Amino acid sequence: MFRKAVVFTALLFFVAGQMAYAAAPELNIAGQVRGAGTADMKTAAGWISVSDKSYPVANGAGLVTGSNGGMTITLKNGVRLELGKNSEVAVSSAKGNYSVVVQRGTLAYYVPRSAQLGVNTANTRMTAGPLSRGFLGQGKDTFIKSIAGNLMVISSSGPGSAVVKTGETIRVARGTGVYEFTPVSYDETAIASAIASAPAPFADASAGSVASDAGAGSGGTLSTTGLIVGGVLIGGAIAAVATTTSSGSSSPY
Repeated sequence: MFRKAVVFTALLFFVAGQMAYAAAPELNIAGQVRGAGTADMKTAAGWISVSDKSYPVANGAGLVTGSNGGMTITLKNGVRLELGKNSEVAVSSAKGNYSVVVQRGTLAYYVPRSAQLGVNTANTRMTAGPLSRGFLGQGKDTFIKSIAGNLMVISSSGPGSAVVKTGETIRVARGTGVYEFTPVSYDETAIASAIASAPAPFADASAGSVASDAGAGSGGTLSTTGLIVGGVLIGGAIAAVATTTSSGSSSPY
């Protein structure tokens, strides 16, 4: 009788374990990230450093860089992103669709053939199609530069839309939905300077302290000055982005 009870109890634990395993949500991996300098990722377990390491990026993960940091993000659809210093994004993937939310700082992007990328900021919603490359900056206003490929941009705060053609830069003013096309010479350096002079309005140096495992990547320097794809430099000034900080977000900075 005792042996039967033991067997029955073990069987119950086995069945319960199998049911729990079957009910557990499958982790949705959007891609992979590798950081340099101060570069951290928020996971379900908390903040971890991704400096000089490669990690899978799950759907909804937050990625943050410090004043000497940078990241290269490769999504499963082949899209490659480079995050500049003092920047913050969140990655999303659902049913094969990939997008990022840029909360502050700068982001260079490359979209390969047969892929596309959605980019959201406080001011805009943007769609980058196949074989497009560009540079985006988020401070008080949003700045989008197309290096290759046309972009459809929709304001989050006003009606209408705009198409940014190859070689053009667009500025979208926060709260007004006004599109302002700037000269082609308005490059990444100028965008970085604009963000420095007018950071995001939620910028606040009292964002909070860094967790013990979040600031571990303080050593090292950004090894590249831009994302190089097929010999073409994207975001050449990405390592010289202006300092901004953020509260009201998930960032530890």
